[in-house]
Amino acid sequence: MRQTATALFLGLSLLANGLLAGGSSARAADKITWFVTHFPPGYIRKGPNIGGGHMDLVLKDFQRALSGFEHEDVDGPMPRAQASMKRRDGVCNNSLFRTREREAFIHFSKPYIWIVANRLVVAAAAMGKVAVHRDANGAVNVETLLQDERIRYGFSRKRSYAPVIDRTLKALGDNPRGHAVIHSETLMKMIAGGRFDVTFAYPAEAIHHLRGLGLAPDLHYLPMTGVASFFPVHVGCSKRATGKRVVDAVNRIIAQSGVYPAWYRHYEKNLAADAVRQLRAFVPTAAK
Repeated sequence: MRQTATALFLGLSLLANGLLAGGSSARAADKITWFVTHFPPGYIRKGPNIGGGHMDLVLKDFQRALSGFEHEDVDGPMPRAQASMKRRDGVCNNSLFRTREREAFIHFSKPYIWIVANRLVVAAAAMGKVAVHRDANGAVNVETLLQDERIRYGFSRKRSYAPVIDRTLKALGDNPRGHAVIHSETLMKMIAGGRFDVTFAYPAEAIHHLRGLGLAPDLHYLPMTGVASFFPVHVGCSKRATGKRVVDAVNRIIAQSGVYPAWYRHYEKNLAADAVRQLRAFVPTAAK
């Protein structure tokens, strides 16, 4: 991490001193409105740790590097952010997934961070039962797992996880082995208390809820067959002149920051050790 931290420091220093084109050469009138929305642990916009989410902290890194722009943070939901991007220039967000629909009105940066997608959360005591459903690469077959009469599972009835998970849960219907709740926080409390063997969650989300509950159960976060293991995240800005200048400058920062940039340290604080290992093994391969 010392090398990646040094690379990021040098990249930011060059930008701050005008040695990289884009940041300091931007016109004084160029103002960026960054939309953020309370979604712990990514963005934390209320409570004692306001501004301490991993996406909050990465945004601060970018804002320091983009020294030639004026920055304004606005709290607002994603639909409002996207409406603003369509309507005017200089509106950005640093937590976007790239979609064909969004490409019509958003300039996207290169991926600057990969996040660990939904994982099967497994109580340590159940790892033996789960083992028979893992392939040679360690991924779990969700369909055979949930059909296993020995496995108790929990899920949120208000959430879509991934097609194979949603389809399997629907096929099982009102199964006595299943526990359907609304909130992910409830799921984490229940698995920590031994109410079931497995559930589904983003690892960062799970760790956030467990910390809030004051719990530290022995859990494992396993990839699943047919479920994307990682998602790329982009900075996105209005598809206009200022937005393009911002994205071009962000891409130069990314290029100067190495294969595993130092801003990953913000995200890793919200991951369990096995998720960190998976992420560190994957990111260098994605950069090739």
